[in-house]
Amino acid sequence: ATHAQQSQAIGEGVHTATAGRKQSFSIMPKDAHGNFRGWPHDPMANDERHLDVFDATAVLLDIAAEGDVNFSVDVTYDAASRYFLGTYLPRTSGRYQLKIYHEAKGNSMHIRGSPFALDVLPGETFAQE
Repeated sequence: ATHAQQSQAIGEGVHTATAGRKQSFSIMPKDAHGNFRGWPHDPMANDERHLDVFDATAVLLDIAAEGDVNFSVDVTYDAASRYFLGTYLPRTSGRYQLKIYHEAKGNSMHIRGSPFALDVLPGETFAQE
C-alpha cells in the first residue's frame, strides 16, 4: 500500500513558479519501507496503484492580498511513469504553502516534506496604452 510519509514530491514546481505560467511537479508513491510503488514497470494483474488519491492546494501566506489568490492543483496518474503529475497555474505572485496529501481510508495525510514553501515570482507585465 502507498504510505503518505514515504511518498515524495519532486521537480521545480514544488518550490518555484511564475505567475501566469503553468508549472508542474511529480509525486513518487512509496510504500511504508520507502520502496517506489511503480515497480515493476510491467503490467500486473489487479494493479491498483492508479486508484491512489493524491490532492494538493496552495495557500498564499501574504494576508494583505485581495481576492481569490489560493489555487488548487490538478493531480493525475501517469501510467507510463507510474508517477502522479501535479499541474497548476498561479495567477498571483507571492509566497505560498503548497500542501500535498495522500488520501486513504477517509484520511488525508501530508506526504513527506509537505507543506512546501512555494515562491511564485511575478510574471511578465503588459503596459496599457
